[in-house]
Amino acid sequence: MGKIVTHPSLAIKIVTRDNYKGFKSSLESVYDDVTKGKLDPAIIVIDDSRNRENRQRNRDMLLKIFEKDSFSIYYLGRGEYAMAMAEAPSKTKQKMLLLIGMLGSETYQPSRAKNASQCVDAGSTYDLLLDGDVTIRSQGMSKGGIIGESLAKAKANDSYVSVRLKGFPDVSLVQLLERSIIRDGDRLHNWNEDDSPYSLSGGFLLYAREEDLPIFPNLYNEDFLWVAYGATRRHKKTAKLDLDVLHQPTNVKCFCLNRLAYEARGEISFATVNETVIEDMIENQTLPNSIEIKSAIREYREYIKHVMLLLRKHDQSTPLHSNYLGKVDLRECGKILSKHLEDIRGISYRTIQNLFENWVRYQNEWIKAKQAITGYVTEKATLSYSY
Repeated sequence: MGKIVTHPSLAIKIVTRDNYKGFKSSLESVYDDVTKGKLDPAIIVIDDSRNRENRQRNRDMLLKIFEKDSFSIYYLGRGEYAMAMAEAPSKTKQKMLLLIGMLGSETYQPSRAKNASQCVDAGSTYDLLLDGDVTIRSQGMSKGGIIGESLAKAKANDSYVSVRLKGFPDVSLVQLLERSIIRDGDRLHNWNEDDSPYSLSGGFLLYAREEDLPIFPNLYNEDFLWVAYGATRRHKKTAKLDLDVLHQPTNVKCFCLNRLAYEARGEISFATVNETVIEDMIENQTLPNSIEIKSAIREYREYIKHVMLLLRKHDQSTPLHSNYLGKVDLRECGKILSKHLEDIRGISYRTIQNLFENWVRYQNEWIKAKQAITGYVTEKATLSYSY
């Protein structure tokens, strides 16, 4: 097709899980954008789908869209990942299963596919991590396309680059509830504002590939924490662009206590991370202190109380129809938040410190294990390679 390679080498790593329709839309939009920009990236799919039939459909779709133009294509699903582990040294296998787990597991972990993606090496200078429910809409863009523009920004500013995702906000349940209640134009609570330099969504995240990139923690806000660690360690900037990239999950979110508990630890952890905290963790292995963590816990509790007050002020006699949460029973949400507020009392500063401690402790182990396994994973993931 006569591509003109005018950009640094790029690998686009698309992570998906049991979402064929969204994945198809995402793949097609990537194809349209890179051909528009005359890019010649490697296309890598990390498939965390549980069902073998779903994985086969995804693999076939990947080939159908990209193989005809001789793109370099890689597919990593449960089978390919398991075969790579089977050939790796026993200690490496054990360590990787501890740090990542097995693709296609019944239990969903957002960090799992992201970490598996780091083990596929297409020889790229830059990687774009993309969720399989994200669609790139480059109509009306300049000839470079959205990915090309993001790549140029990352290169020019030595930055981690993301976009302001349109459509479904990539935020917590409580933040979705607040956005469902308030009227258009009303100001969000400070907790719901996106003002941290590290809050770059893993749904669309472009960065320079390095051998010692950190591990994504198995924690909510794993992408924000990953950017904070990586950008600080490498003294890089961050940038969030206003481009037409749409986030479209298959279903609305379910407002439930278990999910709130999971998100709370990640929300509090990220609220603890500022430039001083992350620098101390990297340079001195110093964990956030009790004052910093207790302050974040207190701020999170105040935010929950704020949303509960919004609920009480809203007309609770009829259900709320939310674009994010579906049909919402406000009284039931109030009860769930009240119980959640009680549960937060069980989160001590030491609980959060332990999360940071494990994450920092795993960094060196992760880098060594990843270096040992990457060749096996890349070989099993390779579908075609053109020079």
